[in-house]
Amino acid sequence: MAVRLDKDIISHMLVTHAAAISPASWTWTCRLRLDSLPGVDLGYGIATKGTYESGDTIRIGVRYYNDAGTYKLQAGVRTGDVDYLVSLTYTLLLGEWYAIGASLASGGTCSIYLAPCEQAFGVAAPTAYTSTASGAIAVATPANSGDLRIGAATGGSGSIGGFDGTIAEPALYDAVIAQSTLEGRLTSRLTGAETSIVGYWPGDEGWTLPAGTTVYDRASGTGRNAAILNSGTWADDPIDLYYDAADTAGLALLGWPSWTRSFKSVITGSDDNAAYPSTALLSPQQGVVARTNDATGVKRWVINFGAIRPL
Repeated sequence: MAVRLDKDIISHMLVTHAAAISPASWTWTCRLRLDSLPGVDLGYGIATKGTYESGDTIRIGVRYYNDAGTYKLQAGVRTGDVDYLVSLTYTLLLGEWYAIGASLASGGTCSIYLAPCEQAFGVAAPTAYTSTASGAIAVATPANSGDLRIGAATGGSGSIGGFDGTIAEPALYDAVIAQSTLEGRLTSRLTGAETSIVGYWPGDEGWTLPAGTTVYDRASGTGRNAAILNSGTWADDPIDLYYDAADTAGLALLGWPSWTRSFKSVITGSDDNAAYPSTALLSPQQGVVARTNDATGVKRWVINFGAIRPL
């Protein structure tokens, strides 16, 4: 699952400050989907440790910003009322999922990574970031004891406000993680035990409704849970598109990529009105159900959880 956030009420996820989630050098990853684009000279906070108010500092800053009509994914810090940022110019398509990453070595290089998650049928899952940017941040990461906000920045004012859309599987590391390492995780779910990971909020408890307002931290032994504030809601996510393919033959029959999560029930006979499989898995919610015949005439039902595009 994921959490849908509304910029108008600045709904977001908040993780209470702790030294472990306030590293000087850091890496941030998540997947996101926009419902709207920010207005001119406005931006959406994605991950913020600190605020953009006058006199405040930003220790961890990842945002999506409309710079005089040019849309930019940005990462960096703020100190002395000056933003030190690296920008990746990219217009995100509304309703489409993207995997993003950002890293900062204190007083050194800041890098940004982006890859579209949604693929046409028959195309393999993304295994590399398709757009990247990097540059030098000429100041040391400033101290900040503020809370970590996922999907917001200021909590109510300023040009960088709440995110408008859905954020899935955010993770924070207390070190710079190499691009190649991050790319190696594009097609696999994190375990929470990865080297240097200090926070991981996959939202998998959202499948059990009512889910409440806590997004549990799955990083090993940390327990720094996120609270969903201001009426953020559980939503479908793209993550299961990439993992645990259970029926490669059935997927091939449908022309769906082998990395789609699926469940198959083989039904014999010619009854086109056969019931859904009785085995209880996850509720399909946003799923698509399709039927096809294989070469032997066996009917197969495939439930695609969180389908990327309907047939």
